[in-house]
Amino acid sequence: MKTVVKHVNGKNYLYAYDSIYIAQGKSTQKQKSLGNADSISNLSDKQKEFSEFIRKEETKIRTKYWEHKIKSPDFIKYISVEDLEKLRASLYRAKQEMGQVGTVAMATVFMVDFIYNSNRLEGSKVPREEIEEAVKKKKAKKIAEVDNTITAMYKVDKEYKFNIKSTIELHNVLMSHEPSKLGLREVAVVVGNEAVAPSEEINDRLKELFYWYEKNRKTMYPPELAFDFYYKFERIHPFADGNGRTGRLIMNRILKENKYHPIIVSWKRKKAQENAFKKRMDGRAHFFYKFMSQEFKRTHEIYLDKIEEAFSFERLAESFMTPSSYYDE
Repeated sequence: MKTVVKHVNGKNYLYAYDSIYIAQGKSTQKQKSLGNADSISNLSDKQKEFSEFIRKEETKIRTKYWEHKIKSPDFIKYISVEDLEKLRASLYRAKQEMGQVGTVAMATVFMVDFIYNSNRLEGSKVPREEIEEAVKKKKAKKIAEVDNTITAMYKVDKEYKFNIKSTIELHNVLMSHEPSKLGLREVAVVVGNEAVAPSEEINDRLKELFYWYEKNRKTMYPPELAFDFYYKFERIHPFADGNGRTGRLIMNRILKENKYHPIIVSWKRKKAQENAFKKRMDGRAHFFYKFMSQEFKRTHEIYLDKIEEAFSFERLAESFMTPSSYYDE
């Protein structure tokens, strides 16, 4: 939010304005008068009203833009674009209003929650407390799988390219503590009692995936794009191990580069995720989209609650670093 004084009919009026990001290369600006600049006595309340106005406008404008661009009707069977955009706008704007201290605290706790859940989904037993110490660089003893995930999270945001070479490099960083599992797999595997891509087809299937992504990345609704990429990547299953962790990193990269908050798939819902994937393979894609939308919704609600609780500087760090009960033991 920015403000400017405008001279209108001999009086000075204070206007607030802000930009709304719609899609790649598309944005719009909204402004609203806060009142006479020489006599405003409740500026803080007026600014809060403007913030709420922007959230509503952002939801409305982005919903109108995206709701007719959904590829699969199954995607919106259980949740609407408006619901997703309302969550997005609320968290996106709340983060902007927190300031630098809150933003850093939130990024830190998200990294802890993401690593804990993503790795535990794959059988990791590292306690959340030790992950928190590693993320905050307070632990002298190195935990390879945690340190590798931290490095991979930075790498996927800064260096990752949507191609085979970059995907192998990302996986090499993520799984370097298990060198025998690096590189594209050369044997057949079964995941959830279902066969995935034959090893001799992995290169071609990955090329198809990245071609699909490039073709759709500017026109497909970003959450649908991200969820579909995750599903397609998992069904290829290009590595002997670390596929889920790699896929979730790339999924969140897609969300973040489209200005959505990254999401966490809870370790507590491992069976639910397996069922969602199986049902999609059986032709019931709406169950998969329902599951992913639930994790999107839950992630946003958890971090919105944390922001609301952190109403003072003194409580800010304490609030963010308290483990999220949903993700905790």
